[in-house]
Amino acid sequence: MVKMGAIPIREVFRKIGLRPVAKKEALEVAPEPFKGMGLIELEKKHSQWDGSAREVHVDEVIMGNVLQAGQGRTLPVKP
Repeated sequence: MVKMGAIPIREVFRKIGLRPVAKKEALEVAPEPFKGMGLIELEKKHSQWDGSAREVHVDEVIMGNVLQAGQGRTLPVKP
């Protein structure tokens, strides 16, 4: 599931010439086990950023999925 979300997000950033970076403030309030850790393996695997791309801070990403009408959702029928 993570890969399915990582690929389109990465490609959108790449297409518009942006490279996400963590805010200094976010790094300062990270839980102790993660302070100074740098990128985790998942981030290293999927971070294929162009070094010349403009840095941008991303606070949150909200993704979801929507069912189109008539594609599996059954509504209760009232008598």
